[in-house]
Amino acid sequence: MNNVNIIGLTHVTVKLRSLAEPNAAYEADFLVDTWETHSLAPAAELRKAGIQPVGKTTYELANGRLEEYE
Repeated sequence: MNNVNIIGLTHVTVKLRSLAEPNAAYEADFLVDTWETHSLAPAAELRKAGIQPVGKTTYELANGRLEEYE
């Protein structure tokens, strides 16, 4: 029997909330790539839910441009 790694894309409804403000939340349908380790969400929506950035990371986009995100 061969071991097969199943990878791909799927949609998942996710609700994110801040522990400091549990009554506020951001809920959305996320496109999830099972092979990736990072997820992105709109900063403005996360801030409305009381979630604050803790740093920045630079990503290289498919067109080669570097983009920095909180």
